[in-house]
Amino acid sequence: MNFNIGGPFNLLGSSLSFDEKEKGILADLDAIDAEEEEMFAQHVQFQQVMAQYLNQQNNPVTHRGSIPSHIVINRDRESVDRCLFYDYFIENPRYNDQMFHRRFRMGRILFLRVVEKVKARDNYFVQRRDSVGRLGLSAL
Repeated sequence: MNFNIGGPFNLLGSSLSFDEKEKGILADLDAIDAEEEEMFAQHVQFQQVMAQYLNQQNNPVTHRGSIPSHIVINRDRESVDRCLFYDYFIENPRYNDQMFHRRFRMGRILFLRVVEKVKARDNYFVQRRDSVGRLGLSAL
């Protein structure tokens, strides 16, 4: 069989022998295989990135703090502190001295004296603003 007369091997030129033509074709096939492998690896990487993106879209971040999976509960400290103050510590409170004593197991004057001594001794119990600008916990 004569491979130099027409056929696919004649495309490389008639001056090359069969072994040289075969080596050239195999080199071309190796280059094509390498390109296909690289394209496949890029495709797999793209699929992984898209899967991560879709996962993030379907499962939005549920935390709003610096600790992942830490749930932030808005307890509305300011209004609770205001209600406590109006219920027990204004001039005409909602609850009388007897109800205050039942809840706190001491009189209002003694309670306020203890709070003032604690605040004077330890700065931790002084009400301050937090980083957002909201009032922190009160000593009461």
